[in-house]
Amino acid sequence: MALLPERDCLTCTKQIQWGCETDAMIPLNMDGEELYRCPRRPWLDNPQLYNELFDYYNWMEKGYLPDPGTYDDQGVKFRPFMGIIRTALHDAQKATHERQVARQHTAAAVVDKPSSAKPGGYRQHTPRHKPPSGR
Repeated sequence: MALLPERDCLTCTKQIQWGCETDAMIPLNMDGEELYRCPRRPWLDNPQLYNELFDYYNWMEKGYLPDPGTYDDQGVKFRPFMGIIRTALHDAQKATHERQVARQHTAAAVVDKPSSAKPGGYRQHTPRHKPPSGR
């Protein structure tokens, strides 16, 4: 699951603190809402339903809908679920992109760091080969 990668249920050591089986000791604030149960808990409680929803989402992205008709003709719960999945996926992709950009900026700052060899200056590019002399 792209959301909350730090909450890998298989390796989690904070299940009591994060509310995996009972209410959490401290609520998690997500989108202005206080959660006392792990946000992954519904998936764990009913994996078949959520797997079907993600399958429907993947098929929808390819242009196929579960029921005949247009997107508006789908079941009353279909569109809200697909909207939630789309928003969550977009948010996760945006967060991933922001982390990658931050890493690139950090790496660029290290490369462009002023050289200690020349006071106040940047390292100058020195060609490996001597350029041919013009005669």
